[in-house]
Amino acid sequence: MRKAAVAVVCCFSALAWSTNPGMSREGEIQAMPVATGPGLISRTAKFNTNLDPWGITSSQPESYEVRCDSVYTNCVTQILRSKGPVKVEEMGSVTHSESAVGWRNRRVELRANFKTGNVTGWAGAWVRIDDSEGNALAFDDMRGRPVKGTTGFEWYSVVLDVPEAADRITLGVMLNGEGAVFIREVRFGAAMNENAAVTDLMPPRPKNQLHAEAAPAPRGRDDLQPPVTQR
Repeated sequence: MRKAAVAVVCCFSALAWSTNPGMSREGEIQAMPVATGPGLISRTAKFNTNLDPWGITSSQPESYEVRCDSVYTNCVTQILRSKGPVKVEEMGSVTHSESAVGWRNRRVELRANFKTGNVTGWAGAWVRIDDSEGNALAFDDMRGRPVKGTTGFEWYSVVLDVPEAADRITLGVMLNGEGAVFIREVRFGAAMNENAAVTDLMPPRPKNQLHAEAAPAPRGRDDLQPPVTQR
């Protein structure tokens, strides 16, 4: 099972990302544009999250956008959606990146409350933990429990252990293919339950060999590093 997971993670480039998770093809997290559509009074997005800043990243920047729901939730709900025809292997993400130093040797959890609309591929929350050289130490994107089609609001979580060698944590909510993800709330921090099951797709590594045996970054995504965000 672990060997299969390794193969899945190391072939993550099949999603057509050409750089690190949380990166655009230009190598930076792009500021999250918020378009509220026509209206007499413009609205300011009020993303319900304990993280900042956020950006939008994509394998095809022209194919995805983020809007806020100005009609029903006064722009609290963010809508990540595709624009026009999009291949199922393409993806876009609402993304955050920060230093992992303060989280070392702790179990962390990303919790996201969202629903989907007409998703042709799949959607999910995701977290990747890298060392200082960009090697992936821990990773999960819910590919083993994908959210597809049209669903109602539910909470989803990713739980990972942060190794001593960790340098960077990048996370978000992604959409693969066409459709929309309505993101109502995102929270990140120490795991709510210390005994929560870890959802890591990476193989286990001896604690004393984390640097020597750190798993290589998925092919095609180790050229650039996420921007530094001081927390």
